[in-house]
Amino acid sequence: MRPSMLKLYIEIAKTLNEQGPLSVHDLASFLKVNPSSLNEPVKFFIEQSMIREKSRNSIVTYIITKRGIEILRFFNVQPLIKV
Repeated sequence: MRPSMLKLYIEIAKTLNEQGPLSVHDLASFLKVNPSSLNEPVKFFIEQSMIREKSRNSIVTYIITKRGIEILRFFNVQPLIKV
């Protein structure tokens, strides 16, 4: 079953916090979803300054920002995150 959009967004932030920085393909692998299904959420997160792109040797990875961590706290996903 396909996860709800809210759950997917929370899982993206949580995974980037725990495992990041990650490429879209690595993130999709952790979440067990199709990489193309992450295009919209990643774009949204970047627009909201919750994640940022990090380029290295022509490989784009994504890393969670302080604002993204605050969102995780809001949803009480990881209340003990150290900033």
